[in-house]
Amino acid sequence: MSPMGIVSDSDFLNEFNNSGVEIPVDGPGPITGSIEEIKQSGRSEGDTNVPDVLRKIIGEHSQLEGRSSALELAGAFGISPSSVSAYNAGATSTATIDKPKDELIEYLNDRKKKLSKRAMKKLGIALARLDNTKLADCTGPQLAHVALTMSNVVKNLEPSSTNSSDNDRGVKAPVFVIMTPQVKSEDAYAVIHSRE
Repeated sequence: MSPMGIVSDSDFLNEFNNSGVEIPVDGPGPITGSIEEIKQSGRSEGDTNVPDVLRKIIGEHSQLEGRSSALELAGAFGISPSSVSAYNAGATSTATIDKPKDELIEYLNDRKKKLSKRAMKKLGIALARLDNTKLADCTGPQLAHVALTMSNVVKNLEPSSTNSSDNDRGVKAPVFVIMTPQVKSEDAYAVIHSRE
């Protein structure tokens, strides 16, 4: 008998006869079997990773066009929704989402900067064309809408007031902690009497 339990037909019939189970009239028939591979979870041998270029495109698409649009794009390539979330955060997988890949984060931040510069130019052109003569012809609700929009523009352009949060450029603001020495009184020290 082999270690795996695979035996010849004659050995099987001998053991079957010794078991006390009755053999059907037409006999046990031919003994056949097959070996099936069990799929393992995770990446199988020979699978390839998603190329970095595709990760960048999907991550950028998720940030600029929204998650639903990025999911549709990723679905065309057979990429899971959890991977879209990872690429949006600059990581290569959900397992490494707390450790984003520097190259992917740099690419996403660079794309945001370029788009932000283009938007700032368009904003400058729009503000230059909005002169006092155009505002003079506006009704009350139109002026209120312009005022609300301009207040949002000013609010978005102001620098962040908190030191601990990330600013728009993705750079952490420094946090300074100033420590002052504590002044102790004479009573805080142990008294040691000595001979003169």
